[in-house]
Amino acid sequence: MKSALHNSSCQQLSHPPVLSDKLLGIVSNVYVISLPRRTDRRIQMDLLKDVLHLDWIYIDACEADASAVTTILRQVHVLRSQLMSRPTPEVGVGVPVFDWPHDMEDMVYSQEELRPFGADLWTLPSSHSLSDLAVHAQTADPYAPTHAPSDKALVVSDPPPLACTSGNDVHLTAAKVACWYSHLQTIRDIANGKHGASLILEDDVDIERDVEGRLRALWDALPSDWDIVYLGHCWSNESQFPPLRRIYLQLPSGRFARSALHPSSAPKCTHAYVLSRIGARRVAAHLRHPPFAYSRAIDQALAWLVQSGRLRAFSIVPPVVMQRKIAGSDVMPGLGSAWRDELYDGVFGGPSLLAK
Repeated sequence: MKSALHNSSCQQLSHPPVLSDKLLGIVSNVYVISLPRRTDRRIQMDLLKDVLHLDWIYIDACEADASAVTTILRQVHVLRSQLMSRPTPEVGVGVPVFDWPHDMEDMVYSQEELRPFGADLWTLPSSHSLSDLAVHAQTADPYAPTHAPSDKALVVSDPPPLACTSGNDVHLTAAKVACWYSHLQTIRDIANGKHGASLILEDDVDIERDVEGRLRALWDALPSDWDIVYLGHCWSNESQFPPLRRIYLQLPSGRFARSALHPSSAPKCTHAYVLSRIGARRVAAHLRHPPFAYSRAIDQALAWLVQSGRLRAFSIVPPVVMQRKIAGSDVMPGLGSAWRDELYDGVFGGPSLLAK
């Protein structure tokens, strides 16, 4: 059954069947976010799955030209314009600031299913829009525009960055909105599920052959209240803080590989991360808050939440999952960003770090 929140142009599986055994020793489910048309990537991911003896569920990602993305861009444009025009005593006109909902943590720990709220409402079918009297008051969006955006095509200029976006001058594009939307739908499914930790992968990755052994050896060093663990990351020094645990594993070649679990610093990229159920609820609550929703690329948003202490995050160093970047990116021009990682003994690559 598909969630009522999923726009017809961005369909995906909601509440999939539970996999019986703990995958990789730590997670109940593995989700791979992938555009259906990228059969080239799915073929490679199927090879990866077979070699590692894993099972996962493909989630159909949202296309950049989907109607949901157009609607979101319009809403962001209107909302940012309104926020920019509201002066605050501290910063005056032109610098939008906002508060987080005071009851956010109550919602995170609630046993009830996450109901549509905030940016969730932007892509609901018109029969369930804010103009529909059937929408309950508790789901109403306090940041909703007073007038619905026009259905006419809108040329959306780069929305001004929010006050919490430090040094981020990258344009908000339809592809980045589609990426955020796709991840948020998957995160919501985890938040509303009844299972334990879940792994989210993107469809252009390679994974260490001994990933299960590494994770099993590190996982019980996590505190009980962890939210998110990055198995892959980029554009940050994730060994900045002292490790909770460091291990050395012997590879089939006889050489040793190191792995460590660190408190996260400012991890970018969303190609491989594990969420606890409470972590998924906390992430979803932040990502759908209208002044913050779709405010930048989703990895930048998560990194800001980590840096500001709103998520309890940890990173595996060096990464045990990396982006391959061998085919065109669906979010950025060419093969994506200039960041490149290496694995000790990835499924698709040889032992490239053994000499280091």
